[in-house]
Amino acid sequence: MNIDEQVTQIKRLDTLGQLISNVEARLGQAISIMISEVEEHLMERMQDKFTQINARLDTLGQLISNVEARLNGTDAGYADQDSSRTLDLAAWNAGFAAGEAGKPLTACPYLARSTEAPSWQSGFIEGRAKRQAVV
Repeated sequence: MNIDEQVTQIKRLDTLGQLISNVEARLGQAISIMISEVEEHLMERMQDKFTQINARLDTLGQLISNVEARLNGTDAGYADQDSSRTLDLAAWNAGFAAGEAGKPLTACPYLARSTEAPSWQSGFIEGRAKRQAVV
């Protein structure tokens, strides 16, 4: 191989090296962009999850407050409701069965301010009275 051929081959190798460097740089940029997009997507998902968790914690806090009020006998949740309530027969029957079975008043499955809770509690009192009369 003569000198001209060797120079030509060295130039080709140099050009190939430059091409490889350019490809590496472009790959590095593409990877950086992909990582940024993945990080952004993960942050959005984490924020969504935190929002969902906070909403569930708020609901749980409200439920705990309702239960505490019911246990302490300080639940004034019905004071602002119309005193002429309609009896929910299904809730009353469920409450009656719970009272008759000896379950605690805290077994009420309804929120304190729900329309079903007073019916369930009324049935519970009647069921407990029946249980005590029978025993």
